[in-house]
Order: sequence, then structure tokens, then C-alpha cells
Amino acid sequence: MQNKQHFSNLIYEYFFLRIRFQYYECGDTLPSIDTLCDEFSVSSQTVKSALRCLRSEGYISMHNGRPTTVIFRQTGEDLSDFITGYYSKRYKAFADLNETGLLIYIPLIMEGLCRMNDDEISGIFQLSEQPTTDNLLHFYCFVLQKLDNPLIMNLFWETAMFEGFLLAQKNAGISLYSDQTIRDYLKAVAGYAAERNWTETYKVLFTFQKQTFEEVKRYVQKHISPAPDSEQIPFKWRIYREHPQICYSLSVRLLHEMCMGEYSEAEYLPSYEKMSVKYNVSVSTMRRTVYVLHHLGAVQPVNGKGTRICRIREGDGMPDLSIAPIRRNMAFFFQAFEIIMYSCEEALHITFSAISPEEKKQLKEQLRKYLALGCCEISLWRLLLTVAVGSPLQGIREIYGNIYGLFLWGYSLKPSHETEPDNKRMYRMFTEELIQALETDDIDQCAALIKQFVSKQFIFAEKYLIRHGFQQNELRLSSSISFLLSANEG
Repeated sequence: MQNKQHFSNLIYEYFFLRIRFQYYECGDTLPSIDTLCDEFSVSSQTVKSALRCLRSEGYISMHNGRPTTVIFRQTGEDLSDFITGYYSKRYKAFADLNETGLLIYIPLIMEGLCRMNDDEISGIFQLSEQPTTDNLLHFYCFVLQKLDNPLIMNLFWETAMFEGFLLAQKNAGISLYSDQTIRDYLKAVAGYAAERNWTETYKVLFTFQKQTFEEVKRYVQKHISPAPDSEQIPFKWRIYREHPQICYSLSVRLLHEMCMGEYSEAEYLPSYEKMSVKYNVSVSTMRRTVYVLHHLGAVQPVNGKGTRICRIREGDGMPDLSIAPIRRNMAFFFQAFEIIMYSCEEALHITFSAISPEEKKQLKEQLRKYLALGCCEISLWRLLLTVAVGSPLQGIREIYGNIYGLFLWGYSLKPSHETEPDNKRMYRMFTEELIQALETDDIDQCAALIKQFVSKQFIFAEKYLIRHGFQQNELRLSSSISFLLSANEG
């Protein structure tokens, strides 16, 4: 289930940024390979692969029996140019990503704190005694890891490395957090969490996030000029970094088109050649994509005719869970439920405040169509797609677009859902109640319905996958690493 290339890419980027932001300076030593293996929960080969990339680019020296040493030198002007270039190209994403963080990460952090015991909350008090930026980073890792969800950790680290501020060192000229601010923040969070006073805990988290953004805004406006629009880098959630990324992304696109009616059940896909032109990929990539869809149970090769789309509602295709890419994406599919459960209220509110009455009308008409056709099991998918397309925040669109894509990996589970007692009735009731809530523009009720429905489907997905050969801990395995900080970095 683990992908060494993905892990090594993350470790490489982590140390690349820390060196370029001058957290590590020329002559400093990196933690030992054994230490890094423990911190990142990966094999020595994965760590060595990341370090070899850094060595090949002239950032470190690494020899058997000797500490890994930073050899990269940069002048103050070089450092300033790097910082300016890095942030000027991300200038327009910062405000959006901050608002996204308020809506997505605070509910996840709240859930992590709720799951902590007294000893773990005492650990937050201990972090406040050494109020460094590293310990602030350590706090977020510590709390989010209580969710035991690698997809959430992946999302957190993609965001942290995009923003870069938590990875920079004060001697790089970036000082957004005073020691006193970090100390007060961590003590307040730990104090209210120890009392199980979640209202005040939320207020502290929210206020700190808003104040931090104001600091980022002041720093950027004072020191950075935005690069041209053509050079701006939007935030991207890179769930897949390694070579099969195109294949997985294309699989999701085809599944979306199947679900939305562009390709009908029992019809045939166009030839590999025609699809390679349509999707602007090679024929070999198209073949690999269809191979994945075949083992997912979405399509079936027919000798002499082509590739037939399975009659999924009749159980014509079922996923082959012995295939590694299918198992991996099913684990992602399972983990995506929790992100929806804890963030759907905020994501829905901001989306429905932005979309037009006509778009709301179209959503209701689509849900009524599902009722008439008896395919209410995809009502949730339509709502995820609405958020992914209609949210005013690019960060929310990016995150929910990926979640929607991960949910499509459950495409071939639809007939299994319907064979479960009361499931079909539950889908229909969910759709009917959604329509009623939308008619009265009751977004709180919509969010409550989605959260309740997703919670039930989360349990079903877990039971299904375990019944078909997944181990309990395997559902929590995917491309994510722990990133626990060592004393060397404290």
C-alpha cells in the first residue's frame, strides 16, 4: 500500500524548503537516517532516495559512516531572491487558502482535540514551554494524527509546504509568530481542551488563525510584489505525485462522465485511439487507464467489440480488490468520508451563499430526477460536485474536487449498497429530505443531513472492505507520512 516514490518526494521537498529558507545552513547536519525513518515512519531506502536527490542537486554531502551535512551556500541576496520568488508566485493564493483553512482545518483540529486523553493534552502544555515555530508545527501534527487518517495528514502537509511559513527560520527574515504568541496560544488550547470547553477552544483556534493571516498579509504586502498572473501558482492538493497520477486522474474523469450520463451503461467506450485524442494522452496511458477501470468493475473488455461499460446497477461489475491500485484508491475513498463529516457544514454554507438561484434550482431538479430514476445513491456525489464547482474559494473547490474524485472510486460498490437492508429506502429518504431543505433554503439542515448520511455510509464502507479482505489497519494506510519532529529540530 505504501508508495516509496511518493514518500521520498515529500521528504525531499520538506528538506529542500528547510535548506532554501535557511532553517539548515551550510555546515549544519541533518538528523541520522535512523532518526528520519522513525520520524517519518518510512524505510531507510525511502529516506536515502530523498537524500540522494538533495545530494545530486548540490544541497548536501552524504557518505557512509558520516553525518549528512548541508553544503549549499547562499548569500543574503540569494536568500532574499528565493523568498521573493517563492511568495510572489503564490501571492494570490494566500488569502483564499487562509479562508479555506478556517473552514476545513479548524473542524479537523477540533475533532483531534476531542479524541485526546488527559496525558495527550498535557503534551500540548509541554510544547508551550518551548514556544518555537517547530513546536507549533509539532502541535498540528500531534493533534491531527489523533484522527488516524493519512489523507488528512497528506492535505495538511500539502498546505503547509505550499505556504512555507511554518518551515522557515527566523534568521531568514520571516518572523510571523512571536514566542509569547505561540506560548499563549498553545496554553489556551490545552487549558480549554483539558476542561472539555469546546466552545472556547474553537474561539482560540479561530482567532489565532485569523491573527496569523493578518501577520502573513502584512509580511507579504510589505516585502513581496505579486508575480504576473501568468506566473501565479494556485494551491493544488497532490494526492498522487508519482507516475500513475495521469492514469488515476483520467480514471476519475471517465468515472465522472459515466455517472453523469456522457457514457451510458451497457454502451461501449470509444477506441483507445479516439480516447487518446479526446483526452490528450498516449494510447498506452489510455490502455492503462482502462485496465484500472476494468479491475474496478466499471468496464468489461469484450473480444472483437471493444470495452463495454458495466451495468453497474445490476451488479455486472465488481472491484477486484486484489489489485494494488484498486486497494490503494479504496483506502483513499474510505478516508475521504471523515473530511466530509467534519467540514461539510462550513463548505456548504459558503458554497450556497455564492451560487445563484438558478444553480440551486438545477440542483433540486437533478435530485428530483434521481428520485424518478431510482438512483438516489448518487445524490451525495451531486452535492460534492456542487461544492467542487460552486464554492467561491479555490481551496475549497480543489479539496472537494479531489474528494468527489475519490468518492467515484466507490462507483462499483453501488449495487452492494442497494442489497443491504434498508439502504435503498435510506437513499431515497436522504434525497427527499435534501430537496425539502433546499426548498426552504435551510442550509443548516442540508449540512446536518449530509453529515448524518456520510457517517452511516462510512460505517458501511468499512464493513464492506473488511468483508472483502481489507485488514482494519490497512484502511488507514496510504501515501502519508508522520512528520514528527525530532529534538534535532526543536
